[in-house]
Amino acid sequence: MPRIRPLDYDEVAERHKRIAGKIREYQHVTGCELEFIAKAAGIHVKTLRLRLKDPGTFTARELARIAKKLKIPCDEINQYIC
Repeated sequence: MPRIRPLDYDEVAERHKRIAGKIREYQHVTGCELEFIAKAAGIHVKTLRLRLKDPGTFTARELARIAKKLKIPCDEINQYIC
């Protein structure tokens, strides 16, 4: 059976791009290396790189830990999750 793309696929994809963009933005601002961010999230750096390529695979716990490490306000992350 062929895969059917959900109607709101573009909206979800846009949210995912924004999540990765926000993480990269705050990474640049704070000067944190990916290794430190991955450690804070409790994942391997390679896994973090994969998640940044496909942000829909982040868990809520990982995003919360990354936000805390990078000092991203919760409301900035929450708008992309819901």
